[in-house]
Amino acid sequence: IGFPENSNCQTTTLNGCNFFVNNSAITGGAFEAATGTQSFFNSVNFNNNRADEGAVAYLNGTSQLSLSSSVMYNNGDSGNNGFTDKYSLVSLDNSVLNIEHTTAIKNNNTDSFIYVSNGVNILNSYNNYFYNPLSGPWLETASGPPQTVVEHACQIVDETNNNNDSTNELVTTNAFFNDTQYFVDEANHDYHLKNTAVLIDYVGNNCTTNPNLFNNNKDMDNQPRTDYAELGADENLFNDFIFANGFENLNVPSR
Repeated sequence: IGFPENSNCQTTTLNGCNFFVNNSAITGGAFEAATGTQSFFNSVNFNNNRADEGAVAYLNGTSQLSLSSSVMYNNGDSGNNGFTDKYSLVSLDNSVLNIEHTTAIKNNNTDSFIYVSNGVNILNSYNNYFYNPLSGPWLETASGPPQTVVEHACQIVDETNNNNDSTNELVTTNAFFNDTQYFVDEANHDYHLKNTAVLIDYVGNNCTTNPNLFNNNKDMDNQPRTDYAELGADENLFNDFIFANGFENLNVPSR
């Protein structure tokens, strides 16, 4: 399964383009991967999905799911109204979960945001912004062998449930930020970055772009990605307008 990459889709994704909205299931509220399948999702909006396990996605044995430039918000309802809402993402039985340049914010899970268990699973998580203070820690892995392989770097994850958890400590940064400072209209779920957001050019200024990203040649707005990129799903257009009107009457749009 793959979602198309095109400029109209990518530049409008945060306000709505490819939708997984208002779905529910016992496992995998928005999406469940069958055994042995490969799925690539780029520029997808996941919101208000419910499940007992995996409100956003549930990976069965030896499946693979890659998420890029996507937004996950308001998935789960803290176990109310018919579903237990354990986890947003579940990866089981030798599966692979890749997440890059994605914003996950204010999901209401009753346990961790990501759960990985059973077998030699692989989780690659780079350049993401995860702020889910109503959930447990951002990642829970099953204890004991065989050990899950986790690689994660250049992320910001809320410290609410991660302060004293050595297993889930972030490699590059573990800083808490007030999300309302960074987005155009968080109250109405517009997660485009303000032009003043410190997340702009975060990748490159604070950490390096990982060369193994599966969508590394394109950013959110379908422009060539250089050494600098925004953290999370939105690639802000601020720098794209620097030469507008030959420096005359420069009017940088606010998104």
